Amino acid sequence: MVSYIDRTNLSFASIQLSRDLGLSSTVYGLGSGAFFLAYAAGQLPANLLLLRFGGPAWLAAITVVWGLAASAFALVCGPVSFVLLRLLLGLAESGALPGVWYYVSQFYPADKTTLPYSLIETGITVSQVVAAPVAAGLLLLDGVGGLRGWQWLFLLEGLPALLLGCALR
Repeated sequence: MVSYIDRTNLSFASIQLSRDLGLSSTVYGLGSGAFFLAYAAGQLPANLLLLRFGGPAWLAAITVVWGLAASAFALVCGPVSFVLLRLLLGLAESGALPGVWYYVSQFYPADKTTLPYSLIETGITVSQVVAAPVAAGLLLLDGVGGLRGWQWLFLLEGLPALLLGCALR
């Protein structure tokens, strides 16, 4: 759930973010695509590292990194930092879902994985139901504490990943 909330919060922040930073639709599209490029490129290496370091340690580490990257979007100041952070977020998240799937497969026999996998997929759907109203509320914080609504959105939606990563340790 946390991964998908961080992955999609950009779409909720897009109007304010693009307006405030002067991001063109080309730059916005490049940043959006950069996430998925890094996500796809990072899956194999991330999961080889999962095998090397073990599930709990590796999943905790990448969760902390993606939480920090997601929150760091509050500091984006232009096209370069936008695209670089999207690359970092994609790379950090690349091992999460495949890693969780692999890790679950280690605890359940093949004929008993339907329920855990269904719960994982349900979490993805629930995250989208939760993300929209939370994002809308956070965007309404525009101007509070000198931050724009999109900054609040990124800052606060990155915290659950950071806390989850620390809890997994």
